[in-house]
Amino acid sequence: YVEHLRILIQVFLIPLRDSSFIKKEQIRQIFSVAEILYSFHSDFVINLKARFNRWWFHQVLSDILLELTLYIRNYSQYGILCIHTFFNILFCIYKFLVNNFNQSLACLTQLEGNSQFVRFLMSAENKAECKDQPLRSLLVMPIQRIPRYLLLLKELIKYTEESHPDYDGLTSVDTKLEEIANLINDRKRDWENYSNLVRINNLLSPRPMGLVSPHRRLVWEGDVKLYKLKRQSHGADDISLKTIFGRALQKERRLLVFNDQIMICKCIKNGSYKVSKQAPFFEDGGKSVVFESISDFFLPSNKMSNAVQISGTKMLSPLLILLEDSVEKEELLASIHQVLVRRSMAISPQTGATPN
Repeated sequence: YVEHLRILIQVFLIPLRDSSFIKKEQIRQIFSVAEILYSFHSDFVINLKARFNRWWFHQVLSDILLELTLYIRNYSQYGILCIHTFFNILFCIYKFLVNNFNQSLACLTQLEGNSQFVRFLMSAENKAECKDQPLRSLLVMPIQRIPRYLLLLKELIKYTEESHPDYDGLTSVDTKLEEIANLINDRKRDWENYSNLVRINNLLSPRPMGLVSPHRRLVWEGDVKLYKLKRQSHGADDISLKTIFGRALQKERRLLVFNDQIMICKCIKNGSYKVSKQAPFFEDGGKSVVFESISDFFLPSNKMSNAVQISGTKMLSPLLILLEDSVEKEELLASIHQVLVRRSMAISPQTGATPN
């Protein structure tokens, strides 16, 4: 872990700091507290190795943990020091790192339009000492560290007697680490969502502006059969399939549903997609796209029991999509329901309104 932090700093951070094609604020957003973490853990691992080299049954670790803090004298008593102060400082550092993580990812995405930065990144990541670790993997490594600490700590407590000088401190730290781990799990979901947005952005041709954004979430994606609908003259809500010579117009499409918009894409070549329809999920006034389960449309010898009608906004004409099976259909509708619930919870405290 310390070696990877060293690579992050020496191969990426320091050269970028000496460059002229990236702003200091962008460097701060990307690398956050990387240098503090490196200093922190470098001292820790040196002291830890020294203690292991003279290990015995009643050996303690808490004193070397506290040597990393600026307040060691305030927490010493009879030569036995408690572990929790180390993790109080560790908690503050990692909490800042986790909360800054989305800004780091957003800044990297923004810099993809900087040709000098892209060339630097390719050159740095190809260096042998990186061992095929791209910058993004190195940046996410500290986020992945706390869950490992938590597992190791639980094992340590399991094999530590209650009468041991470190026992109370270890159990206290376990609670603190659980808090950090919960925070990190939330950010892990953010990372996974960011990765999905980047993947989708790279598949679209041409690439849409601003698709990768901190507020945007991928809700559902999948291949569907798409049918256009038309309204009957005798009723505004009476609709039917558009046909040519009695045949329904079916198109194979990729449906992308985000928390703020939907995209219907056409496969072009080499696995790439072109956006054929795009509309906001919510219009001004709170009106939303409607996804409605449909069970009474029939095609020749095929009842469309796994169909969903999409309608509800000015920018999106009524459509019917046919999904692979009932499970996929229920997953889509459940995902849409979550978007509507979260939207309702977000606006209710301010206006008391709920989306249509």
